[in-house]
Amino acid sequence: MVAERGTVEEFCHLHDAYISDWGRAMETGDTEQIEHFYSEAYFVTFLGKPGTKPNIEGRVTAVDGMRQSVAALRGAVKRFDGRIVRVRNAQSVVVFYELIIERDGAALAHMFTVEDWRLFAHGWQIEREMVEVV
Repeated sequence: MVAERGTVEEFCHLHDAYISDWGRAMETGDTEQIEHFYSEAYFVTFLGKPGTKPNIEGRVTAVDGMRQSVAALRGAVKRFDGRIVRVRNAQSVVVFYELIIERDGAALAHMFTVEDWRLFAHGWQIEREMVEVV
């Protein structure tokens, strides 16, 4: 098994690239460079206002929604604040951060995000994600 410290450092380089790719997507409106980070089994759970039921979307619907959001928010900036990375084992990493979407210096959205990454034969991908609007 890979030592946890080495795994975290190596994984953080990959996650930094993922964040950079998100920056390019927000600038250009093109999500193609980030779509490969989502596994075929990917799903996302959105938690809305307290007292409401979560909304769970599979990969196809989630990627379509991502494309629509990026097109609508083109030129906005996504900040990934307070990132925490924890290694479960050599094939599983969990990432937590506060996602802030800004445009023209104003915050449009604040969300807590938890990503569950898994190492597949072809590389690291997000298998599931939970997003809670703050």
